[in-house]
Amino acid sequence: MEESCPIPLVLTSDVDCCYQENSSEYPSFAATCGDACCDVGNRGASSIRSDALSSIVLLEQVFIRLGNISVTNLFPCALVCKGWMEALQSDDVWRALCDEIWKRSGYWPENLERLRDKNPKQAYLEACKDIDRTELTLEELCGFRWYFRFKKAAGSHWTDSDPYWNGMPARFSCFTADGSLTRMSSEVTDEAEHNTYFPTLTWRWGNSRSLQPASGSPCGRVRVSVEGRDVPTYVVSRHPKHRGFLMQSCWAVMSSFPLPPPREDPDMEDEALSVTLECQQTEVFQYNFGSLLPTFPVRTRTEDDGDEEREDEPSVERYVLNQLARTHNIIEYLAVLSQLEDEEDDDDGEARGEGQPPAADAEMED
Repeated sequence: MEESCPIPLVLTSDVDCCYQENSSEYPSFAATCGDACCDVGNRGASSIRSDALSSIVLLEQVFIRLGNISVTNLFPCALVCKGWMEALQSDDVWRALCDEIWKRSGYWPENLERLRDKNPKQAYLEACKDIDRTELTLEELCGFRWYFRFKKAAGSHWTDSDPYWNGMPARFSCFTADGSLTRMSSEVTDEAEHNTYFPTLTWRWGNSRSLQPASGSPCGRVRVSVEGRDVPTYVVSRHPKHRGFLMQSCWAVMSSFPLPPPREDPDMEDEALSVTLECQQTEVFQYNFGSLLPTFPVRTRTEDDGDEEREDEPSVERYVLNQLARTHNIIEYLAVLSQLEDEEDDDDGEARGEGQPPAADAEMED
């Protein structure tokens, strides 16, 4: 009795290539794989080698077409049989998988591009790790065309004049290594129809302790200054599906890929984006007050969930107090100070148990 090459139940959940235990539903594929890889019947050795070679070529094409197969599903395929293992040694298969990642994200790091030519399998594995990285390099920041739109939280004054919210392609921004930032329109008619004015923009890394444009070191945050006035920090993230880069603040979002129209991509709607007004309330105050950005880290909505306030981060009230003191705004300073002292007294009283019923009374009530 001939033993055919085993076929996995599911290659990947992302494609429709699901082979059942009853391989008769797929006679040509099952026969080719079974005969060439495992059949040691009465045929001549040259015929078997020829069929085996044809089978491996066929399997290579199968894996190449399964470009979106995940690593967790890919490596077990090599354990199916010798033919499958040999097919997965092909550089063409791994190059095709690398190309699929590039096609989905629209980006391929330069170091991985060089590695792809020498060792495509290793390049693919490194690329799978890289797609979760949220720290930009200078080359990435300056190499992309960053498509820009305001979030609804910015207010109607800004969204009404934003081409994205008026059915036109989004504007885009270009960062340069000297710290300048140019915002351009994707439509020639944009400036004429909306009386568009592009102010002087500069940028620096979010970890910079200096106001010098382009200062700091590459990280996952970018600070932009508009006419010398800092706007809330842009936090780097990745698109959950194709892993393209995003930079977002509570008021705006920039992407390394063309922005889809409103309501076309649920992951790009304001409600799905992680940086909100609540996350950046201190920086919103700073912008409205015309001061410099604070130096403590920006936190996203996900990071805020269930976290206690960090001891090294000043509260919003304390930050407001410091800004008022710096500008000698005595009246507002005293008002905020009085409110802050009252709140701290209330917190101290609760910590000492003041204002709460005695334990005995509480037990009697129970």
